[in-house]
Amino acid sequence: MSKLKNLLSFFVSVESEEGAEAPAQAADPDPEVAAEAAAEEAVSRGASSAGESRRSVADLGVTAQSVSLDTSELAGSADIELGGLASFEEIYTRVDLPLAGDPGFHIFTVERLLQSKHIAGLSDRAKAAAIMVSMEANGVALADVITDAMKRDQALDAFQEALQEQLDELVADVEVTNESIQQEIEEYLEAKREEIAANKARLEGARVQFEAWSAAKAREEQRLYDAVAPLLESADTNPITRT
Repeated sequence: MSKLKNLLSFFVSVESEEGAEAPAQAADPDPEVAAEAAAEEAVSRGASSAGESRRSVADLGVTAQSVSLDTSELAGSADIELGGLASFEEIYTRVDLPLAGDPGFHIFTVERLLQSKHIAGLSDRAKAAAIMVSMEANGVALADVITDAMKRDQALDAFQEALQEQLDELVADVEVTNESIQQEIEEYLEAKREEIAANKARLEGARVQFEAWSAAKAREEQRLYDAVAPLLESADTNPITRT
């Protein structure tokens, strides 16, 4: 959007010279031809000198309220979860605005002229004057070009708003979903912790029983050992094990 604003920031200050007629070549479809003719005419009018008073967009009668654009088609075309968002060209097409390469005189025509070698090196005021010459040759009013840029700006803003709404909805949806998943995780972990605790208790019970039985076994073996011992010549030959 700043790119569109920059294109308009300087040439809205220059008015056409009273009684001057723009050369026909300034309306040539070839931007280089048009730029050369417009630049020569602008310089011949003395537009590079500082004499004209600056004008604002409001002076032209162009305001955000006066620029009407139906952006309802944009909301339906915005889907932030798709792999690729709409290009600026797709956005402009949906609101019936010409693209950069389309015929006619619009803000991108201004951009092409400004990029021409015949205009690029001029002062800002001379650039503005050259653009005005080309507008005159095309029979286009400055307000129309400003309006074209503002409509594009509105379309981009509207598309961004649609994306922002979707993003906000997605954030809320993901938060609810993640909270539910987190709850499921906690419930699952709690169930597993209970299983672990039950398994530990089971193991501990088995271990206690084993140790109790082992102690009883030792006593029983001692009993057997003691019963056999008198029958043998030596204790070293007693076959009863004591563990």
